[in-house]
Amino acid sequence: MTLSICHGYTIRQGAIASSLSRDCDGILVIGDSDRDMCLAVNELLKMQGGIALVSRGTVVKRLPLPVMGMITENEKLHWKQNCGK
Repeated sequence: MTLSICHGYTIRQGAIASSLSRDCDGILVIGDSDRDMCLAVNELLKMQGGIALVSRGTVVKRLPLPVMGMITENEKLHWKQNCGK
């Protein structure tokens, strides 16, 4: 585990965790709350990879990517349907 300071992220009252990362073979999590970051990582573990967005102790959006933490098995699952507008 590595702890770093990130610049340029405007996350307020929440966290994002992702198994998709070009520079990281593990989980990348960014947030301003230890509780929300922990919840986002736990949600990723439940999904076996993907992206989880958490705000104030609640999972707001999730995109399961269980194949190697990068690919979905569900053809009908799209980011726009689950997480985008």
